[in-house]
Amino acid sequence: MSPVNKNLHFGCGSVYFDGWDNVDLDSPLADLNLDLTQPLPFADASVSYMFSEHFIEHVTRKQAVDFLVECRRILRPGGTIRASTPNLHFLIAAYLALEVGEWGELWQPATPCSLMNEGMRSWGHQYLYDAEELVLVFKEAGFGSVVFQRYQESLHPELAGLESRPFHHDLIVEATKCDGELRTDYSVIRQDEQLWFQQFARLEALEQTIGNQAAYIGNVEAELRARGEHIAGLEQTIGDQATHIGNVEAELNRLKSSLTWRLTAPIRQFSKSLKLKK
Repeated sequence: MSPVNKNLHFGCGSVYFDGWDNVDLDSPLADLNLDLTQPLPFADASVSYMFSEHFIEHVTRKQAVDFLVECRRILRPGGTIRASTPNLHFLIAAYLALEVGEWGELWQPATPCSLMNEGMRSWGHQYLYDAEELVLVFKEAGFGSVVFQRYQESLHPELAGLESRPFHHDLIVEATKCDGELRTDYSVIRQDEQLWFQQFARLEALEQTIGNQAAYIGNVEAELRARGEHIAGLEQTIGDQATHIGNVEAELNRLKSSLTWRLTAPIRQFSKSLKLKK
C-alpha cells in the first residue's frame, strides 16, 4: 500500500492537514484508521515527511521504538519525521519549583505531587521522555540525525507551523533517515531549559521576597498591637488616677460642708495669718 500523498500525519485526532494522509486509530476525520502499534501498511521508501504530535507517550517505550523503526522503513532516504512529546525534565523542574500553574486552564493539578502523578499517568500516558531518552529511541530505530527544534519552526517548509497544541516546553525533534554515525543537536532544547530554569528562579526569588515582606508586615502588626496594648494600659492608669482624684475631691467637698470644717475655719485662718507674718 502506498499513501495517496507523500506526507503522513500520525495520530491526527481532531486535527486535519490538507495535502497529507491523516492517520488515526478511531478519529472520524482520519483518511486512514490504523493501529500505530502494528506494522504500517506502506511500501519501503515511499514517504517524504511525517508528523506526530503527542503520540509516542501514549505507547510503551518498546512500542515507540517499533513504531519509529516502521517510520524509518517507509521514509525515503533524507526523509524526516517531526515528533513532539511532553518533556519529563520540565515536569520534574515544575514539581521541584512548586509551580503547578504552567498549564493554565488546560490542566490544573491541585498540588505539586498531583502534578507529577497526573503528568506521568493521565490521558493514557505510558512513558514520558527527557531529551536524552528521546534521542536514544530514535537511535535504536536506526535514524542517523536527530535535531531539536523550536515550536512551529523548521528548516523544512513542509514541517513548519504544524503544532496545534499550546507549547509547554515540549520536546520537539526532527529525525532524518540517513547513513553514518548518529548526529544530534541539543542546542534548542538547552536554550529552552536555561530559560525555564531562569523563570523558575525568578519565581522562587519573588516568592522569597513576598515571604520576607509578609514577615515584615507581621512584625509591624505585632509592634502595633504591643503599642496598642501599652496605650490601653496608660489609658487605664489615667482613668484610675482620674477616679482617685475624683474620690479625693468628693471627700474634700464632704469635709468642707461638714460642721467640723466650719467650726475650725477661724483656727485655719489664724494659722494662715501667722505664716504670712513670718
